[in-house]
Amino acid sequence: MLRLWPQSGVFPIGVDFGAGGVRLLQLGRNRGGYRLIAAATAELDSSAAQLNEDARFRTLLDTVRRRVESAGFSGRRCVISVEDTLLRVKSIRQPIMPASDAEKAIRLEAGDRLGFGEDTPSEIGWIRAGEVRQGDDVREELILVGAEQRRLEQIVDGVAAIGLQPIAVEPGFLATARCFARDLRRASDTEIIRFVIDVGYLTTTVTILRGLDVVFYKRFEIGGRSMDAAAAERLRLDKATIADLRRQRIEQNELGVKPKDERVHRAIYTAIRPSLEELAHEVSLCLRYHSVSFCGQRPDKVVVVGGDAAEPGLVEALYETLRVPVEIGRPLEGVELSRATGVIEPHRALSAWTVATGLCLRSDASLAPSADRAEQTARFLARKRATDRPAKPARKGAA
Repeated sequence: MLRLWPQSGVFPIGVDFGAGGVRLLQLGRNRGGYRLIAAATAELDSSAAQLNEDARFRTLLDTVRRRVESAGFSGRRCVISVEDTLLRVKSIRQPIMPASDAEKAIRLEAGDRLGFGEDTPSEIGWIRAGEVRQGDDVREELILVGAEQRRLEQIVDGVAAIGLQPIAVEPGFLATARCFARDLRRASDTEIIRFVIDVGYLTTTVTILRGLDVVFYKRFEIGGRSMDAAAAERLRLDKATIADLRRQRIEQNELGVKPKDERVHRAIYTAIRPSLEELAHEVSLCLRYHSVSFCGQRPDKVVVVGGDAAEPGLVEALYETLRVPVEIGRPLEGVELSRATGVIEPHRALSAWTVATGLCLRSDASLAPSADRAEQTARFLARKRATDRPAKPARKGAA
């Protein structure tokens, strides 16, 4: 009798905390590829706006708990990403030195560089971006990443309290890099340069990848909320109405469907066009910095992800400014989606699921950064007392 396909190829649940709620996604091995195990979203309704921060977080966690119990996830191990606004990120340059000396120097100065005082315990990691020329000298550029320990512990403890088992917390841009590393398998791919632009509700981030490695990161305050505000002010409508109209436009654009009301579509585009142009300009400055710092290397393409990636006119604005091929990212391209639920619609780009996908794939050793830099990858280990908390019993055969 044939044995059932083993469940050992199931990855941890990716738990992506964002400004608009939480996305949870889990993948498993599928004979050389990946298959969807389960996916779910957890959001707060409008009544939560009246609650304080702690109460909103508890309410959100309760929603996550219900989604986990009903969505069919396998096991309870998870990797968490926190909202970008909780992170402090800074690029620095220092003389090239042996790894042990470099680590001591970073640990000694990183807290001050990121603005954490002695009275603010923090978790800090870093990424080696590469060698850069500064005048006549060659230095090493590092990306420092830090967050307040109190906030991380609150999130990790809260997730553990609802029955999940956090094994790590890492910045979302690292998960994004991992997600789009799946198609880089050849030795020559290590020099491929790609820009990944994550357009979220509160902020937009730019991550530059060389092969599997992150070499640049920047965040700026342009996102779905600022676009809603610009359109609401120009059209004299409330933000809730504008947000709903923009969401419809984004969905229609993803599907390649013409706008139902061309007049409304054009009015909203005119209202937010300055925001799109400002976003494209900020990205062009990142491109210029990268070209100067890393000897004129230009990206092979630009990938746009996030909840507002399919905003009509965004891809065109980026291409017009950068003159580099631009496309909307498809993080689940090639994944077997036969078990897709209502939150995962296979005919959509699903670019908002990029971080959750990358978090889930953290256990895939083939997607790790270069071996000589893997130990410096910025990731925050979950607090031991949280991971040791007993989880709810998992189903038989779960990871």
